[in-house]
Amino acid sequence: MIKQKKSNFSVYLLIGVFLIMSSTSCKKKSVYKLDENIPYNLLIITIDTLRADRLGCYGYKEAETPNIDRLAANGVRFENCYSSIPLTLPSHCTIFTGREPITHNVRNNGSYFLNKSEDTFPELLKSHHYTTAAIISSWVLHSKFGLDQGFDYYDDLLDIKEMAGNPDVEITADVVYKKFRHWLEMNHNQKFFSWIHFYDPHSPFQPPGEYGKRFKNHPYNGEISFVDFFIGKIIEDLQVKNIIDKTLIIVTSDHGEAFGEHKEIGHGIFCYEESLRVPLIFYNPPTFKKGRVVSQRTRLIDIMPTILELMQIEIPPTIKGNSFAQLLFENIEMSDPTVYFESLFGKEEMNWAPLTGIISENYKYISLPEPELYDLKNDPMEKTNLYKKKNRLARDLDQKLKKFMLSNSGSKESSKRDLTKSDIKKLESLGYISKDSQKSKIILDPKVGINLTNKLNDILTLIQKENYDEADTALKKLSDDSEVKKNPKFYDISLDLYKKRGEGTRIEALLKRAIQLFPAKERFKVDLALLYFRYKKLDESEKLCEIVIEANPKNSTAYILLGNIYRQKKRLKDAISYYKKATEIEPSNIFLQIEYGETQFEMGNVSESREIINSIMANEALINSTDNLKIKNKLGLLLLELNEHDKVVSMCLQHLSGGKESPDILNQLGMAYFKKGEFQQAFEAYQKALEQDEKNPLTLSNMGTLNLTLLRLKKERKFLSQAIEFYTRAVEYYPETITALNGLAIAYIYAREREKAISCWEKALQVDPTLVNIYFNLGITYIEMGKKQKALEYLNKCKENFYSKLSSREQHQLDTLIKRAKQ
Repeated sequence: MIKQKKSNFSVYLLIGVFLIMSSTSCKKKSVYKLDENIPYNLLIITIDTLRADRLGCYGYKEAETPNIDRLAANGVRFENCYSSIPLTLPSHCTIFTGREPITHNVRNNGSYFLNKSEDTFPELLKSHHYTTAAIISSWVLHSKFGLDQGFDYYDDLLDIKEMAGNPDVEITADVVYKKFRHWLEMNHNQKFFSWIHFYDPHSPFQPPGEYGKRFKNHPYNGEISFVDFFIGKIIEDLQVKNIIDKTLIIVTSDHGEAFGEHKEIGHGIFCYEESLRVPLIFYNPPTFKKGRVVSQRTRLIDIMPTILELMQIEIPPTIKGNSFAQLLFENIEMSDPTVYFESLFGKEEMNWAPLTGIISENYKYISLPEPELYDLKNDPMEKTNLYKKKNRLARDLDQKLKKFMLSNSGSKESSKRDLTKSDIKKLESLGYISKDSQKSKIILDPKVGINLTNKLNDILTLIQKENYDEADTALKKLSDDSEVKKNPKFYDISLDLYKKRGEGTRIEALLKRAIQLFPAKERFKVDLALLYFRYKKLDESEKLCEIVIEANPKNSTAYILLGNIYRQKKRLKDAISYYKKATEIEPSNIFLQIEYGETQFEMGNVSESREIINSIMANEALINSTDNLKIKNKLGLLLLELNEHDKVVSMCLQHLSGGKESPDILNQLGMAYFKKGEFQQAFEAYQKALEQDEKNPLTLSNMGTLNLTLLRLKKERKFLSQAIEFYTRAVEYYPETITALNGLAIAYIYAREREKAISCWEKALQVDPTLVNIYFNLGITYIEMGKKQKALEYLNKCKENFYSKLSSREQHQLDTLIKRAKQ
């Protein structure tokens, strides 16, 4: 819901007359609107990193984008739409708040959060009885960053283990489309607002299948064409549901992509046209004249107020954008709005000067240590810097930029007065470094720093191509450069190389150095904490996590890692506490919820564990999807522990009914049937799993266990030989499969081959020395063999290390065995 401030009664009385006098104009409805008698749906499609001039409808001859082009040909296309910032999260925040990055204060990816006090577009539509849904495809738009406000359904499930908060995680257009299709099937009869986000054109460019072959030399174009195909599928679905005519469709992008026009490869550093100019298409044939092209300048910040005017919904005063609804219907002369743009990426990621700028009339001014001024009308490619030739104009635009920043950052001071020292100080705090302040600081202009960035990007390409030695040599050559040592990206790329090569010692040393140089960069502390966790240095990992949380209480990765640490330390109550805090930040992280449920189960809180799992099972989109295999496997294992065998069978059969068989799902289905005592069905499921993956050690081990069980039930010798065969194959393919080693040992006991059984159990303890049952098994076997001293060796070790963690029954059993071994 829209958050409203309480009015002061006395103020209300004073302005009452004004409200009465102006009530007619406040209630006046726009003539530029959708049909009031039709409950219109709204579908916004944002295609990440899509520059306008790579679509056929924008004149690109090599494009294969027939579906987007068709929308433009039958709708309204805006030739000159601008983003305020070339970064995904802040740009989307601008679209859905109608406010500039400097106003909503989300100014980079991964380290900013949209404040809950912001009034968002979905919140407003929800208050007008819209069903709201979002399907996003990149970690940078994860719900924890705040863009989920107002959405009934926010699908940021990316089918990976998100416990480490990997910023490179994404899902492809085909997966996004399947999610939307399922959601539409359940909600097409509702009045809805849906946002679909496609991330594919973002680097690295790897178009799948035939698109990769067809666009071998232009993979970026291939990614765009791949997305276009699924936009066509979305349109078909709307037509099949007979709701296309009552759905307003908007296609746009958050920012563009540079391909070396101004030395940058990618986006985020500069704000030239290739990074800021984005496509914008409005489509609803019954409402708009076909093939309409608007040349006037528009902005992403203007989309929200425009839609609100079309829908006859009052535009909140907090919105900074302006409606361009009139341009959708008629040709009129309108002055182009001023475009503010910025990127603090260079400042925050590479310690360079921040970049801010403004487009006013035909001129674009970029504020940097070496300022830039371009005449976009006569120089659209921004080749000629007019800063020195038109210095007076540049200074005027610089003043206009400063005043714009002040007025849009919450300042109530008049923009007509001269700037004071206090103003300058505030501008610096907002990320703007004035020309005067630059004299006292040595700040690298991004135009200089980009040369280093490109060298680092070349090394990153070598790493991606697995040319590790060449990459290492190139990094060593760069390491003597003083500017390199100031650049966090150098350490990021070095870290990537060392991880790929598995060089743990170098990783640790590098991270320690990076933390010293860049104490504000929490990612280096988190990486080192994760490394220590893998090395079982739990105390060191714990300390780093606490430092990270003290600086940033919203860092969910640190909370999750602390939960994992305390779980390993068997301090389950503490683990539960941290998992709970993490779920409050990431309520839609399914992997996290399962970890939370597992720990509750280990703690003995079965009802709490079951409640968590039931809430996950209620997610129809997850359960009915043929994707998310890792999640379903992890979920299924916990359900089996909770004796929810029927739910596992149902989930697995639902997955398999989608025609997408998986050896892991079949293996889990077999486990559920086995737990239910339906052995023939278990055998058939395992058999199908092995047909797809004959070397899967878990399925082979489960087949061994099934045969051991049948041996006990039917007393037929053939089951023993089959059990030994399956267990042996599992160990051959993966020698550290604990269940197979333990099962094989038990099978050898049945075969009266105790020495072989002992060998298997001893190998199992080498893999995991905390397996208490194996100490018991070894003790019993050695006692039966008459080797009591050897039995005492294992039993005493068990008592020394694990006695306090055993149940009273297990303690009694262990004491009895030790007593027998001493006799």
